[in-house]
Amino acid sequence: MNKKISVPVCWTQLSGPAVALYGFTLFSQPGTRADDNALFIPENEEHYYRIHRQYYMPILHVLFVLCMISMVSSMYLLISRYKSFRQKEFSPHLSFCAPLVSHTNALQVYRSSLDAFTSPTSGIIFKLLLYRYWVFSLICGTLLVFVTTWKFCVHLPNWCHLNVENDELPPEPEHTLVTKLLQDGSAGDSMKQILLVPLCFKLMNLERWFVC
Repeated sequence: MNKKISVPVCWTQLSGPAVALYGFTLFSQPGTRADDNALFIPENEEHYYRIHRQYYMPILHVLFVLCMISMVSSMYLLISRYKSFRQKEFSPHLSFCAPLVSHTNALQVYRSSLDAFTSPTSGIIFKLLLYRYWVFSLICGTLLVFVTTWKFCVHLPNWCHLNVENDELPPEPEHTLVTKLLQDGSAGDSMKQILLVPLCFKLMNLERWFVC
């Protein structure tokens, strides 16, 4: 494990398999109303469920395993680096992503696919454990979103009101080092525009006057 791994890496790796699983479930949804109506025909419905049980569900199981691996990896990294994380200042980037919520959404669509394409009497214990894990993730993810959003709102005034009193202002265009080199001929510019350079200065000063 990398001892210098950052907070975003520990959490955002949850989103990868979760988003892939969530997007893959779109293949199980009929695309048009005509497809919905076609499922009322017994032959089409039987073919539809057979194809999904044969090809769709195995891939979904693999994506679910990847989601659980990413969760275990994230928790391990978070526990290992927790002391270092606690010493760092709150980052605004944490408020713009909700990896745990994405993981919870992936669990929900996986549960829906299990209910739709498997027998109600098969894997009852696994479905029960999955349901409890989904409820636990939903509660933790919701609380985490509220906490990070609240901390973001608390820190927002400090991020917006920057102290620029001691900042050094840039020099005027005619006082820059490049201008002095061009005017003195030290830059060795054989194509120096004598009339163009003062005109540029006047235009820049005029633009500054309008902005002010």
